[in-house]
Amino acid sequence: MRNTKDRVRRSAPFAVAGLFALASTLLPPGPRHPEWLLVAIVLAAALALDGVVGLSERAPAWVPAVQLLVTVATIAVVAYAAGPSSGFTALLLLPVIFSALYGKLWEAAFLIPAVVVADTFIWAQSTATPAALFRSLMVYTGIALLLTIATHALRRRLSAALGAADERARQLAIMANAAEALNSLDPDEVIATASHLAAILVSPHGDAPRRGQYFALEGDVMSVASDSDEVGISLTGERWPIAEHPAAAEALRAGHATSGPLDLGAFGPHVRTLVQLSGVTHSAYARVSIDGEPRGILSASSRGRPIADDLVERLGSLAHLTELALANAMTHRRFQRQATVDALTELTNRRGFDLALRRISERTPFAILVIDVDNLKAVNDRWGHAQGDRLIVEVSAALAAVIRRGDTLARVGGDEFAVLVLDASDEAISQLEIRMQAAVGHLTLESGPTSISIGAALGKNDEPPQQVYERADGAMYRAKRRTHSLRSALAEARDPDPGRAAVPVALAPHHP
Repeated sequence: MRNTKDRVRRSAPFAVAGLFALASTLLPPGPRHPEWLLVAIVLAAALALDGVVGLSERAPAWVPAVQLLVTVATIAVVAYAAGPSSGFTALLLLPVIFSALYGKLWEAAFLIPAVVVADTFIWAQSTATPAALFRSLMVYTGIALLLTIATHALRRRLSAALGAADERARQLAIMANAAEALNSLDPDEVIATASHLAAILVSPHGDAPRRGQYFALEGDVMSVASDSDEVGISLTGERWPIAEHPAAAEALRAGHATSGPLDLGAFGPHVRTLVQLSGVTHSAYARVSIDGEPRGILSASSRGRPIADDLVERLGSLAHLTELALANAMTHRRFQRQATVDALTELTNRRGFDLALRRISERTPFAILVIDVDNLKAVNDRWGHAQGDRLIVEVSAALAAVIRRGDTLARVGGDEFAVLVLDASDEAISQLEIRMQAAVGHLTLESGPTSISIGAALGKNDEPPQQVYERADGAMYRAKRRTHSLRSALAEARDPDPGRAAVPVALAPHHP
């Protein structure tokens, strides 16, 4: 429907000129050939009906050219009906102008010969000499060619200028929104957003599928940390030595954004295979540094066309924005880790464990185990706090080795640990207690044998996790009292008179 309205709007001035010409033939002395005027009226009515109703809305691309030819025929018939002295021959330029403004260049190959034939048809009834007819044909042919070529060239230049302006506006909008888009406190999200923006920035919309990547640097190795490709090819996780990717290595040395065609022969075998798989032919690279150290490379690639210099510069600007956003996100993650991670054991601390408890779904069965290291105070008093810290570290490593992936182990106090077990059952908890006791019992330390006391509680339906923790903590203290009572009983069995003090025996020196 919109195409029909556009066609009517564009053709309206030309149609009005044609109607005035058609109406003027009825003025005295009237048409020379009235029967031809009826033919012209029928042709004009058919063109008007198609323009209003849009009968050729979904017709093939060549139909507009046929309509222009019918228009030429209609003008020729009107001019023939009015006679060669009417001056209607000039109207033959109207379809040429319309095609030059709104049609395709190839239409001129049919339209200009049709104008020549129509001009010959009009002048056939006159007494003009062949020389006059030839001059008329040359004039109309030259004017038609000039209008067509000049107008199409102007259209191309205007279209290119408008496209360039739109592209500049699009790129400026991307850069204006990049800071907001990169405003994330998650480094992984910053990297993913940067690679997506890189793909959009360097490849105008509608071109070949766009591709952006972020390479993380670890020593002499680079890996694909994020991959944004409109064709769906993802190389995320692929790793290779930086030396196998000379274009990336050059960007690291240059310190500024670089670009150029990809030379497959210069790549290492693994990288060459990946480049061939992705189908890219040209790439641009910009180094991403944090605190003066290269931490990554932001890349954008195209398929089959080079990347313009101004786009490469904008990729460098995007890399600088990525540096700021990534540094901010990494600082936030570091502070967040310090707030939820125990410095000695690198386990989750009490705050982190409480956060884990708050994230438990109401429908998820869970259990909490509370573990206390026995006799830590005695170790600190006899062997020193350094040995006590070593005891805590060794116990934490032993416990971490036996819990399942996905469960949460935390140090919640000086000598106290806690475990959050999801999808738990009584049998699973019993087996976990046995594994923990065995793992800690096998530790060999200078301070002597190590043991722990464990209390466990299985979460009931809709029971707050904190109440489950308190029940597990109470169970741990009961287990600890039983252990203490058992040790006291064993000590009393070895020494039935605990009130009798031991008398040290001094050995006299032996003289020969």
